Amino acid sequence: MNKAFNTTRRRSLMTMAADAVSEAVAVAHSVVLAWPRATFRWPHIGLVAALSLGFLSMPSVAQDRPDARNKPYEYSIGGVEFRVPASYMRPAADPRYLYDHLYFAFWVSDGKPVGGGVPPLGSNERTGRGYWPPEPGRPAFSNKDFLVFVSEAIPMDQTQGLARQRWPRERMGGKEGLITREEGLDCRSYPTGYKDCVTPLGDDPDVSMSLSLWGDLTVWDMMLYSRADSMWVKLAFPGVGQSRWPEVVCRALQLIRSWRISGGPSPPDCSKLPRLSSL
Repeated sequence: MNKAFNTTRRRSLMTMAADAVSEAVAVAHSVVLAWPRATFRWPHIGLVAALSLGFLSMPSVAQDRPDARNKPYEYSIGGVEFRVPASYMRPAADPRYLYDHLYFAFWVSDGKPVGGGVPPLGSNERTGRGYWPPEPGRPAFSNKDFLVFVSEAIPMDQTQGLARQRWPRERMGGKEGLITREEGLDCRSYPTGYKDCVTPLGDDPDVSMSLSLWGDLTVWDMMLYSRADSMWVKLAFPGVGQSRWPEVVCRALQLIRSWRISGGPSPPDCSKLPRLSSL
């Protein structure tokens, strides 16, 4: 009898345990089903709960990690040390050249980098978007503001730097096209719509720039050599910004000088548009 009683008791306890588990599962299931409805009805509650859970689950290292855009990168290029904020840099086309030159992008109006989360690259659907990414407060397709892309900035001696400036100066000596004086530059325009412009010989910085056509967009490809900085720079900006070329040059050199760790000229005040020869 005791054996039968014990068997019956064990079965009762197992049944009770199974019922308890089933009830717990049912409650959990109802909570899960109710979560989207609760989040929908009271989104702030769901958001706070989700953020709280996410924050609590984050490692302490991740919580204390600084903004990656503010991280400075240090480079030694041609014997010159630079410290460049990550926010100014864009992915290198070829990582092998990462430490051979500086590359960066900035807004011509204030020298600031592209805003966080705003892609500076162009797109096939919107020609020229690369120069006017949709950043709040910035104009689109205008010469009032645009991005300047510096593809190369390299410390270089005067002989080598000025040698790179021969083109398009050599093409300027040809007979084709119309010679004009524009915005302080000597320019030659061609029937194809292309144009070459240079600063007078002896100016510092020495600037040469060529206008090229990219579909419906025109782009200035500029090269400059600054004797004061012993620096050669190659950059690009939209064709509508021709009148802003002194600011383009000034901003580029201003940033390069501000990132230079040791020695060199002081950064110019580009807001006052000083004569380039005085930089």
